[in-house]
Amino acid sequence: MTKGWKRLCCWLALIILTTLFFAVFFFAYSNPILTEAFFCKGDSSCFREWVGAGSGWVTALFALWTIREMKRIQQESANIQLQGNKALARRINHLSKVHFYRITRLRRLFRNKETVEVIFSHKNLKDIEQLTYTFMSNIFEEFDKIAFVPSAYIDVIRTNMELFKDKVEYNKTDQEDQRCATLKGAENCALFSETLKIAAQHNRRIKKASDRFITRWAHTES
Repeated sequence: MTKGWKRLCCWLALIILTTLFFAVFFFAYSNPILTEAFFCKGDSSCFREWVGAGSGWVTALFALWTIREMKRIQQESANIQLQGNKALARRINHLSKVHFYRITRLRRLFRNKETVEVIFSHKNLKDIEQLTYTFMSNIFEEFDKIAFVPSAYIDVIRTNMELFKDKVEYNKTDQEDQRCATLKGAENCALFSETLKIAAQHNRRIKKASDRFITRWAHTES
């Protein structure tokens, strides 16, 4: 049964009960002698008792309706929040796929553990710029709240990315699109290589976590 039919049935039940209540009240008012003989016992104040009982039922019905409305509002709020979480999970999943290729391209420059100098092309610098922009944002902390992916390594990556800006030497040619840079020193190269390794590990974790989250809540798609 759809939500529309459920809501319609609830309103119909409320209308029927209300109609019955007023029908009984009208019958009692229009036939006082018959009503007294049928509903009252002895000298008791049956009118007060029946009004009290009727008001009790009305209060109970109103309470049930209020609880149902509160539950519906709560469910709608949860659905809105879930939609936002699913959008975040999809964005994280997309970023993890894109960052996989960026990190892989950069790690190829550090295949030799004894590297003492690395020359970055313009494309390499764009990869680093995009990675830095993402890691400096709070998107991973937001995803951690819904998928419980530890973001402890984020601070290390952020710190090392900032150090990279100070260690690298930029060389500009006549054309901006041919701009390149050089990272010198075995220690600097080892540090940045380790940073890329940590970034790759974190990227795999968020990829798996976002896949699980999307799969788990795929049945809620409207």
